[in-house]
Amino acid sequence: ASIPPTDNLANAHFFVAVCSFQPLNVPSFVDISSTHNLLREREKHIRGLQGELADAQRKHNDLIAERQRLSGELEQVHQASELSLRKVQDDLTATQRQLEDLRLEQQQAKSSGWIRLGHKLGVGPWSNRGVGSRPRS
Repeated sequence: ASIPPTDNLANAHFFVAVCSFQPLNVPSFVDISSTHNLLREREKHIRGLQGELADAQRKHNDLIAERQRLSGELEQVHQASELSLRKVQDDLTATQRQLEDLRLEQQQAKSSGWIRLGHKLGVGPWSNRGVGSRPRS
């Protein structure tokens, strides 16, 4: 096989020079198939692996950045939840105090003399009779 002359030297890996003390007529060179060029194939494989490694590193860095962003969002949500929970707990505590105060006030009202008298007379908020009804004799 022969290699025709070319000006495309960008892909050349070897330059062959034929030297002689006498003029020679070299009709052609033998083409070595690229599959037999182990160095070229090794370099292509290395370049491919380097490209894959660079892609994997970019993806890894992107995933780390995404993880950091999501961690920040999660922390903000957590802090907001903690704040809301504290507010709800404070509201619940205040409501429980108000309920206790109202129960105490109700107990005091039920035990007052006026309420007991109204109950005996059948008038007032805890009687079985409506307002304006005549008391039982």
